Amino acid sequence: MAVLFAFFKALIRIVSWLPFPLLYLLSDLLRFFLQYIFRYRRSVILENLQNSFPEKKQAAIRKIMGKYYRNLADITLEVIKLRSISPETLRKRVDFMGFEHLNKAFDHHKGVIIAIGHCGNWEWVGQALGLNFPVKGYGIIKPLNNEHFNRYLESLRNRFNPKSTISFDFSVVFLDIHRIRRGRYSGEFYMVSNDSKNTTGFEIMEKYIRMLENSINQDTDNWLWSHRRWKNKRSLTEG
Repeated sequence: MAVLFAFFKALIRIVSWLPFPLLYLLSDLLRFFLQYIFRYRRSVILENLQNSFPEKKQAAIRKIMGKYYRNLADITLEVIKLRSISPETLRKRVDFMGFEHLNKAFDHHKGVIIAIGHCGNWEWVGQALGLNFPVKGYGIIKPLNNEHFNRYLESLRNRFNPKSTISFDFSVVFLDIHRIRRGRYSGEFYMVSNDSKNTTGFEIMEKYIRMLENSINQDTDNWLWSHRRWKNKRSLTEG
């Protein structure tokens, strides 16, 4: 595994220096292999889409799936590009709106939890946030199973934004991420709760879920459909 990982790092070092036009030509090739040769997680993608949109016909489902494979290939190579991309270039390729929701919390010396989904290129957006934030931030993630790849991805995530300590009494905002076009993303902040201590039950989670659901419905192929999201089914007796 160590030899394989060393080869992987050498290869992606070369890929990361490709100019964007060549990077996306390579992405087109990767998309072809993922969709038609390897058929990467095809059954999972189809099942997720069919369960989520039972009203859509098979032709519409397959059209979304094709766009999703293109997005997945783009994101894969864009993450590799993080190794060499400059802060200035990243800032130009990710636009943010709705910073007033964050500034309101910062003005009151409060921390902010930014809730996102696996939409667009969340890795680029996370790095761009650190470059645009007036305060230091940190990410809460689930580590990858492979230790080598987990350390590598952490090094990319911390390239512009070193790890920092945790603050409490948070406001909660939702960051709605969309792809404008290849290599260009937008993120808009929406307030979920400015007084999280006085919310009830799963109030914040429910608001977040509805916002994410609305985002996915607006830009269906933008989400990460290739992972099993629903491992358990709700019984008919549940509300």
